[in-house]
Amino acid sequence: MALTLNFLYFIIFCSIYCVKSEKCQLQGSCQDDKKFQSPINIQCDYHKKTSAHHTTNNEFLPLELENFNTNPDVTITNTGHTLKSMQTKKRPFIKGGPLKKKYNFAQLHFHWGSTDNEGSEHQVDGKKFPMECHFVFSRSYEKNNMKGCTIEKKSRKSCNVETETVQRTLNGNQCGKLTKRTNEAVRSSNQNVTVNVVLGVLFVISDNATKYDLLEEAKYVVEVNSTINKRGKFISQLVSAMNLTNYFTYSGSLTTPPYSTNVIWIVLQDPLPVSSDQLALLRELKSDEEGPITENFREIQELYDRVVCYKQSETKPRIC
Repeated sequence: MALTLNFLYFIIFCSIYCVKSEKCQLQGSCQDDKKFQSPINIQCDYHKKTSAHHTTNNEFLPLELENFNTNPDVTITNTGHTLKSMQTKKRPFIKGGPLKKKYNFAQLHFHWGSTDNEGSEHQVDGKKFPMECHFVFSRSYEKNNMKGCTIEKKSRKSCNVETETVQRTLNGNQCGKLTKRTNEAVRSSNQNVTVNVVLGVLFVISDNATKYDLLEEAKYVVEVNSTINKRGKFISQLVSAMNLTNYFTYSGSLTTPPYSTNVIWIVLQDPLPVSSDQLALLRELKSDEEGPITENFREIQELYDRVVCYKQSETKPRIC
C-alpha cells in the first residue's frame, strides 16, 4: 500500500504545471529524478578539456528527418501554454545520429520570453536565446526488470545516450535503490513505456530572417484552446532550414510536468534566424492564466554526472 501511495503522490504532485515558480522543484519521491532534469547549460569549452562532463563523439552519423518534405494536413493550436503543431497523416520520423532506432513524430511547440533577450530553455555558455522550438518524437519499449541498471551506468560514460535513456525508463528510474520490492513494482506496473526524442532548435534575432508560415498562423489562434487546420509546408519549412550535421546530445527529461526522465535530447548547434516581428506574434497568444503567454520556459537544471556529447565537424560550434 505504501508503495502505491508513493506512486500516486508522484503522479499528483509532479503534474502541477509550472515553469519558474517554487512548484517546479521536484520534491518527495520526485527527487529520484532530479539528477536527470532538463534543460541544461551546455558548455562550449569542451575542446579545452576543462570539463569531464562534455566530450566529442564524431562517430555519430548525421541526423535524418523523414517524411517532412510533403504538403500534409496540420493542426495549429494555442494550448494556453504554447503554440503547438501536429501533422495528421504520413507520420514523419527521426533516425540516425545517436539513435539506433526510429522515433515517430508527435508534435512540435515553442518556448519564448517576454523580450528578445530570453525565451530558450537550453543555454550555451550561459547565453540565452529568444526562442527554442522542440520537435517531439516517441517510441514504445516493452518493460523489463532491473538488470539494465549496469548497462545504463556504462552507457552514461560512453555517449550511448539512447541506451542510457531507454534502460533508465524501463527500470522506472529506480537504479539508485535496488530492492526486490521496487524491482517487482517496476516490472509489473506497466507492460510498455515511452521513450521520447526531443530535437531542440535555438533561434537568434535577424532583421533578414525569412518569415516562417507556422508562426504567421499564430494570429489566428490567439484564444486559448483555439485550433486551425491547414494544408501546407508549415513544418517542413522549418526542417529544410536546419543543419542536422552538428549537434549536442544528452539524456534528460521533459521540461513540463511530469518532468519524466525519458528523453533523449538532441540540440542543434546551428541556430535559425527569426525576426522580432514574428516573436511578437507569439506574445499575443492568450494564456490559460491571466494575460498572454510569456516566459513559458523552465529554469536551467543541474547537470550532475551526466555527459553531454558533441557531434562536431568543425573546430568550434557556430552557436558558441
